[in-house]
Amino acid sequence: MKADAGTACRKVRCEQEYYMAPDWLHAPYPRHLKVQGGGGQYGYGLLGARLWSDGDQGCVPQQDSVYKFVRNETVAGYLEGVGWLRDNGFTIHGIVCDGLGGLFSALGKHRVQMCQFHQAMIVRRHLTSKPELPAAIELMDITNMLAHTDKESFIGMLDDWGERWTSFMGERSTDLRTGKTSYTHKRLRSVYLSLRRNMPWLWTHYDYPELHIPNTNNALEGVLTDIKTKLRVHSGISKQRRIAMIQELIARRY
Repeated sequence: MKADAGTACRKVRCEQEYYMAPDWLHAPYPRHLKVQGGGGQYGYGLLGARLWSDGDQGCVPQQDSVYKFVRNETVAGYLEGVGWLRDNGFTIHGIVCDGLGGLFSALGKHRVQMCQFHQAMIVRRHLTSKPELPAAIELMDITNMLAHTDKESFIGMLDDWGERWTSFMGERSTDLRTGKTSYTHKRLRSVYLSLRRNMPWLWTHYDYPELHIPNTNNALEGVLTDIKTKLRVHSGISKQRRIAMIQELIARRY
């Protein structure tokens, strides 16, 4: 029994070693798409895009997923992917992505939707899921409404919050050792300014309803999470085998 198990293990390792995933082939022809972009860490970077097109029921996922192994998630990597899609006959009507610094301005020629889930996570990361300050509790409640209300209502709630808590956010504390002052509620101020700064990109899906742009990139994040879960079972495999496994998973399902 042990000998049979050892032979089976060696056979699997051998197949993994020499496995070549099928290439992703694309015959250029006009296609009108929305693109969800995101990255995942698997000991190195995987930068991926999920393609969506218009169908009878609105925005529907394609079988295609475009991806590339990268050292880090960068703006240049996203621009390379967008350029590849454009050069291969795709017409991009919208891009859904997270808040990577500098990405929105770099994609200025396209309609960009910031993932509302990522924006909510930025707020939660700074304020925690159970904030104690009344101002923070209110701001968290407003943020939780982001994906469940319309643009005008959300902006109105945020404007009202800002007017009532401006003085509170402006409070400063003095460091007794250095004598320098800094904002007392830095985290609260930071997330409020984040919401203000990202506002032009949080409602692209709302401003262009005819394009059926998703308000989050959860579909792509689901793909990346599924891959991570399967890789976790094989945590001891080499980098080359890990790459081959990712390619096979994508080729089979996406």
